Amino acid sequence: MKPILLFILLISFSGYTQVQSVGRETSQFASWDLTREVKSTIKIKEVSGSAYSDENFYDGQIRLTDSVVTVLPVRYNVVLDELEFKKDDKVYALVPQDYAVIKIPYIKKVYTYVNYNAENVSKKGFLAMETSNKNINFYTKDVIVYVPYADASNAYSEPVPSHFKKGEKLLFIGLSDKSIVEMPKKNKDLLKLFPNYEKEITAFLKTNKISLNDEKELLLLVNYINTLY
Repeated sequence: MKPILLFILLISFSGYTQVQSVGRETSQFASWDLTREVKSTIKIKEVSGSAYSDENFYDGQIRLTDSVVTVLPVRYNVVLDELEFKKDDKVYALVPQDYAVIKIPYIKKVYTYVNYNAENVSKKGFLAMETSNKNINFYTKDVIVYVPYADASNAYSEPVPSHFKKGEKLLFIGLSDKSIVEMPKKNKDLLKLFPNYEKEITAFLKTNKISLNDEKELLLLVNYINTLY
């Protein structure tokens, strides 16, 4: 998703989502300074399609510190880049902390809140962790695009209502210095990230016929590069 489009989306839907601050909760919520209750208005409901990768809530293991783990029903709002959780039949948006980890075993998803670089722009948000290696890791990010209402193009066509549409998933690689950058689309650009292991990675790419657009093959590649450290 282009940075300008993402900015427009966030501005547009911040008006659609009314948020109410609630004070610090006790016990299991003690480490959360603030949560925001999500109250979607009729406007966002009028947009066809879904702002979620999956609208269902699943039990999620939320870890904001090394020692505090809370289990709550959660889901990921792709458009707003927010993890929503349910408590007492109300839906809240988690106010994330750096390196917070939310594990959802049922759908085999693990989200983490990190700094990353996309299209040469530094960002902060949730990425899905596809590996949990010590040095080199693979991350992905779902994309959902907001398509505004469009009038009929001619007398024989119908107007197109505003809707959400899935975009191309973004792929990232986490490096040994803990920075996270977009996965290169060309082998030569990938090799620039690992100048000390250019020979080994080149051989692996050739032997295994790795495509830098295939998630399963990238998983193999990242796990292999991690073994070189």
